[in-house]
Amino acid sequence: MKILLVDDSISQRLVQKKALTDNGVDMSDIDEAVNGREALDKAKSGNYKLIVMDWNMPEMDGLTCLTELREGGINTPVLMITSEGTIAKQEEAKNAGVEHFLSKPINIKQFWSLASQFI
Repeated sequence: MKILLVDDSISQRLVQKKALTDNGVDMSDIDEAVNGREALDKAKSGNYKLIVMDWNMPEMDGLTCLTELREGGINTPVLMITSEGTIAKQEEAKNAGVEHFLSKPINIKQFWSLASQFI
């Protein structure tokens, strides 16, 4: 039940990890990446049930990473978390293949509700 958390903010990854582990996810099942490039490399070699990804990151943003994942045949569900909360951005993410979209700051209960559908 591996989960990949992708965010350049360590505090965001810590919040997400706590939400997951507080709901029974084992810490050893959680991997992390600090940008889209690192996430793409890990997703290609890992067997993830869920990828939780920030939109705005250095080196490669979340939307570009998502697009490359889908083009590479990786269909792991993606939960996009971002400060880009407009309807247009949500549509852009959905068209790229995201399953769910959450705006920052995240609501922990809503985060868990969406994440738990895939793990």
